[in-house]
Amino acid sequence: YILERSSVIYNGIRETAIDPTPLPTNDARILWLGRLHYIKGFDVAIDAFSKTLQTHPHARLMIAGDGPARSSLEQQVEKYRLGHAVQFLGAYSPEEVYGLINQAIIVVVPTRVQEAFGQVALEASQMGRPVVASHTGGLSEVILDGETGILVPPEDSLAIAQALTWLLENPEAAALMGHKGHHWAHTQFKHANFVNDYEALYSKCKEDTTL
Repeated sequence: YILERSSVIYNGIRETAIDPTPLPTNDARILWLGRLHYIKGFDVAIDAFSKTLQTHPHARLMIAGDGPARSSLEQQVEKYRLGHAVQFLGAYSPEEVYGLINQAIIVVVPTRVQEAFGQVALEASQMGRPVVASHTGGLSEVILDGETGILVPPEDSLAIAQALTWLLENPEAAALMGHKGHHWAHTQFKHANFVNDYEALYSKCKEDTTL
């Protein structure tokens, strides 16, 4: 009875005027974007990047954002001797997000918690970037595993490293994932769909007095 009267409306995301650029072929920049907090799992991602760097020494990591964990993350980078390969970009504005994503070949969302939606992952898909994300919460709906990105167990740095390595070593597959992600973001999560679905639901509730 409840299922018959239930519906799922995905959050919508507004389209951007910025066009996605092709994935870089000679510049392996990986991006982590968000508030620098323990729950976001950036420390796990740095550990993963240190493993990836062993086989891909030219890879570079961009960390965009600020927060209470920044100091400990900087210490972790220094401990692992990754200063030459990791760049802390600091706080960013909403207007800068898509430009940052366009600079990257992969976007990683290594959260420890049940993300309700996964805004960063969807923004990355909008820009045609493959996403490596924790298999948790809404991220498992935003990212199609093996199609628009790769889902990994939370707090598993080895799994993240393996996913990064595979994408770096298979650029055509990475580009295809990005292309599928772009299509997925602009169809399933189109803002107009979000608005129209809510309007239809409200109209149905007004008409059905048993709801």
